[in-house]
Amino acid sequence: MKPSYLTGMTTALLLALASMPAAADEWDDYDDIGLTLQAYEDAYPTICERHDLGLSVQGRHLWAIRITDNIGVEEDEPEFKYISTMHGDEVVGTKMCMLLINYLLTNYGGDPQVTNLVDEVDIWILPLMNPDGYEHTPYPSRYNANGVDLNRDFPEGTHGDPNTTTGRADETIVVMNWSFANSFTLAANIHTGAVVVNYPFDNDGMGSNPSPTPDDDLFIYISEEYSYYNEPMWNGTFYHGITNGADWYSIDGGMQDWSYRYMGCNEVTLELSDIKWPNPSQIPDFWDDNRESMLAYMETCLIGVRGLVTDGVTD
Repeated sequence: MKPSYLTGMTTALLLALASMPAAADEWDDYDDIGLTLQAYEDAYPTICERHDLGLSVQGRHLWAIRITDNIGVEEDEPEFKYISTMHGDEVVGTKMCMLLINYLLTNYGGDPQVTNLVDEVDIWILPLMNPDGYEHTPYPSRYNANGVDLNRDFPEGTHGDPNTTTGRADETIVVMNWSFANSFTLAANIHTGAVVVNYPFDNDGMGSNPSPTPDDDLFIYISEEYSYYNEPMWNGTFYHGITNGADWYSIDGGMQDWSYRYMGCNEVTLELSDIKWPNPSQIPDFWDDNRESMLAYMETCLIGVRGLVTDGVTD
């Protein structure tokens, strides 16, 4: 059982802990995440709210948080999402997401970069997409409770799959329905196992060969906006820390290709560590490496045209 240093504490104490730097010897477990996100909503109700997106196979909640300056108001702002740990044994992203949430909330109104992001972007963060795999004993599991690899479970464009939830894993259905209900323009899903930004296509029917999208220049630009601020990534195995997905290796049913092909959302896959479950003492170093990258990547959704689409009679 992973440490649960937040469970059962009062909201006030939760917030006191949340405002501190990451504890090097702790991981946020499933219970911690829901409690902490609720505590943030209680403390910052004008700029954030916790959302229960749905349930996993074993009945665990997929908790997300929404951060923006006018909660509940439809504004001409791009909608952005970070999703982490669809593979339950890849835990660095969960911690990075929790730290990012804390950073945005505690620095709003004081840090110009953070304030601009919260004022100009509708930000959603899902720190843990596969809670059953994350809580699997005796060791975390890549797969959900039914043995499904969630990053092989989305509709595959090269097969002509319909964009429906029929036959999909519970967690996949939750994320698809969440995406159907919003208009996300930019996203990233976070993994470990390498140190690189992987951009679409992961599969364009050509096997493990370069498979650029029509927006290849844009994907290279936004991917390098992430990798540039992450020194180990920028100077690592991959040139400038990025790769076309299929040029690395091809997969069927990947989430980033589904987001791009079916939902019109530009999404990349962030691989943040060669080791899937590194020593917790390394978490502050990972945060130092990824903090500016996570902010810079979000800022790229502010380029280009923005606005609201309405009908002829809507005010």
